[in-house]
Amino acid sequence: MNVIEIDGGIGEGGGQIIRTAIALSALTGKGTKIKNIRAKRCNPGLRPQHLTCIKAVGDLCNAELKYGEIGSHKLEFFPKKLSEKHMNIEIGTAGSVTLVIQSLLPVLTKVRKPVDIVIHGGTSVKWAPTIRYFEYVTIPLLNKFGFGFELEMIKEGFYPTGGGEVILHVTPSFPKTIKLIEFGKIEKISGCSYASDKLGVARVAERQMHAAQELIKKELGITPEIEIEYHPASSIGSGIDLWCKSSYSIIGANHLGEKKKRAEDVGRLAAADLIKELKTSMPIDHYMGDQLIPFMAISTLKNKKECEIAVSKITEHCKTNIKIVEKFLPIKFNIKENKIKSKIRN
Repeated sequence: MNVIEIDGGIGEGGGQIIRTAIALSALTGKGTKIKNIRAKRCNPGLRPQHLTCIKAVGDLCNAELKYGEIGSHKLEFFPKKLSEKHMNIEIGTAGSVTLVIQSLLPVLTKVRKPVDIVIHGGTSVKWAPTIRYFEYVTIPLLNKFGFGFELEMIKEGFYPTGGGEVILHVTPSFPKTIKLIEFGKIEKISGCSYASDKLGVARVAERQMHAAQELIKKELGITPEIEIEYHPASSIGSGIDLWCKSSYSIIGANHLGEKKKRAEDVGRLAAADLIKELKTSMPIDHYMGDQLIPFMAISTLKNKKECEIAVSKITEHCKTNIKIVEKFLPIKFNIKENKIKSKIRN
């Protein structure tokens, strides 16, 4: 078996290196050995969240796993045959559902029959995409490029107890050439302001919504359509997600509530982030840029054509993801200003 060695301390040195490497290992059938895991973090080594992602992908491809323990600074992962099967994944507490999904998606581009994956954990937690960002930004963009994913949130799960439930519906993918370099005209700004039911008395979701609407109306002259949702949840929490659909693309922004942070500030911060993204006129927001890198590579290999996107900001996460993808696949990425292009490596 061909084995790819990865230094977990390269680039931003975080957990994304593990998720991308494991996903591409399973996708390509190549083994991987990772050292210096999360070397640049204050608590280096594998954490429970990373192990959940690793074991989920490992279960999908019947992988042999070595050094898969909390705190381990190295990992060996040897995939076998992909299992096209329904799965039920229990993360426990408020580990991020979307980070597990992020790990699984590249592998699931290979399935040739419908698969449903049920995941229990945190749906709106810090340091991870929210479930609504995934549902209204990530998945629609991947669908646009021919990948067969659909997301269904059954139950909300806030930090620290989690308890959320999400179903990922997968159908066979038919990758198309990705070329997304223009944003086009704004068609609609939408959103969802949500909170646990115990915050209903304080009208937290309404206050987040009104603050976001006021700022966007003031800056852009558009009143976004924002839904209000209250959810029974074992932990108290809130947040607001906003997304803007254009003639060519969709971008998003969000902010989560915290203790001692006013609901109005949460709404304004999310709105300010969306406004900042829109003022760049780029079709891909900076949260999304790194997520698209593996799928650009998959599409390029499938169609033997270059893919190109324009991103509001090329982040270190994005550059790191490029380095990992180039180790597993015969793809070369070129970055010029805000544009990223992928092509078959000579």
